[in-house]
Amino acid sequence: MAKLGIGLIGCGNRLRGVVKNVLKNTSEVEVVAIYDPNSEAIQKAKEALNPSAKAYENYQDLVKDPNVKWVMIGSWNCFHAEQAIAAFNAGKHVFCEKPLALNIEDCLAMRRAWQNCGKQFTIGFTLRYSPHYERMKEIITTAPHPREITWALLASSKIQRQYLQHHFPAAHLNHR
Repeated sequence: MAKLGIGLIGCGNRLRGVVKNVLKNTSEVEVVAIYDPNSEAIQKAKEALNPSAKAYENYQDLVKDPNVKWVMIGSWNCFHAEQAIAAFNAGKHVFCEKPLALNIEDCLAMRRAWQNCGKQFTIGFTLRYSPHYERMKEIITTAPHPREITWALLASSKIQRQYLQHHFPAAHLNHR
């Protein structure tokens, strides 16, 4: 069975991490095309995800690639709307990182393009499943009484754990 081709728009750490998880969990997809204005990000994406992925000089050509069935957008927030609309207009399924757009008009234009296209549209609310957010929910829902909780999301889970252990030494706040 042929693999489902994915095209990436915006190849920074965030989207590379999302795609690595996708590739780890299924053998049915592969990155076939990438675009980023930063050549270093393109090189890192090729090294991490697929050295033979075609690098495009613009997203408009990437969305026209017939090998691309899904477009995954992880570019700067200000470009999400125009890139998603272009992908829908090219007949592609779209995964777009949050936020969808910077204003309601662009969100509505994205919705119209999606509805006209008839393809799947997924919004990247992936952090809701991150361990630190799951832990926050657990702390809030199991607290014996109402309390104020401040959560600092720092650069890494190690730093986060040290911060929590220092500032919230109570046993029920230990980070797992």
